[in-house]
Amino acid sequence: MTVGQLELVDVEGRTLAELADIANREHDLAYAAANDAVKHAINCGRALLEAKGQLQHGDWLPWLEANFVGSIRKAQVWTQLAANAQHAAHLPSIRAGLRALAAGPGANGDRERDQQAREITPHPERAVVDGDGWRLIGGDCRDVLAEIPVGTVDLIVTDPPYPAEFLPLWADLSELAARVLKPQAILCVLTGKLAFPDRLAALGSSLAYGWVYDQPLHGSSSRILARHVCQEWKPWLAYSNGPWPSGRVDWHPDRLEVGSRSKSRYRWEQDGEPAACLIDELSAPGDVVLDPFCGVGTYGTVAVRMGRQFVGVEWDAGRFDQAVARLRGLS
Repeated sequence: MTVGQLELVDVEGRTLAELADIANREHDLAYAAANDAVKHAINCGRALLEAKGQLQHGDWLPWLEANFVGSIRKAQVWTQLAANAQHAAHLPSIRAGLRALAAGPGANGDRERDQQAREITPHPERAVVDGDGWRLIGGDCRDVLAEIPVGTVDLIVTDPPYPAEFLPLWADLSELAARVLKPQAILCVLTGKLAFPDRLAALGSSLAYGWVYDQPLHGSSSRILARHVCQEWKPWLAYSNGPWPSGRVDWHPDRLEVGSRSKSRYRWEQDGEPAACLIDELSAPGDVVLDPFCGVGTYGTVAVRMGRQFVGVEWDAGRFDQAVARLRGLS
């Protein structure tokens, strides 16, 4: 029988013994096909990693666009699997391999956040919405930032996804930030602490380390089961596109103020007050503030209220539409 474009086995009227034979055979074939997919994905990633190692700094994304048939995001998935082949090769599917990497050593068990970070409903085409002092662009930030003119952004304030499978995205963010930031302008990134060394290294691949800012948590500590620690603050990592300190930074405190975080729009919506402190200290009115992972637009609304020009990028269509509504509401 045929369903769509699939030629399926006819099982109607078969005996129980025949059905058992069909089920077992198809089960084995399914696992064999999935294992082949993992093998080919790892081989693709190994080739891409080798190419990246041979290229000069800044040539990786242009080389991908000119030579690789897949998207930049797919290239990141394949290279992540290849870099962790010893953990992923034995698993029955690419998706299972990525889940295992995300739940590797040091995972804190917060599967709900990890799952939500992966749930993306992208716009069918690039969406661009302009408002009074702001622009929102729907799409993968790696594609969007590659199109933003060089040296036009004064400050990046953002909260990238945390799961382990997204770690290559942090290195890409560093490379792209070095391209779009003005000389000695700053990237500020909210992060957790479990993968702290890896994220430090990723962000430092193209930018200069500046400082760590302290964002107190709301009301009470959070329990980090993987470390038996009650966490009372989260770090913001600051990196500069040039020497630090610079003429863009005056004396200021590194403990940020916090407000009352709302979760009414998005479970992992962040408090805007710490970002307001960073925007106030590290940029000036009229400056361009960029958030490549703008979610429902919390940091964008803060930036616009503070008299900055805001550019936000969000891949998920639902969160993009919420951000547009919030920024339009400022008028």
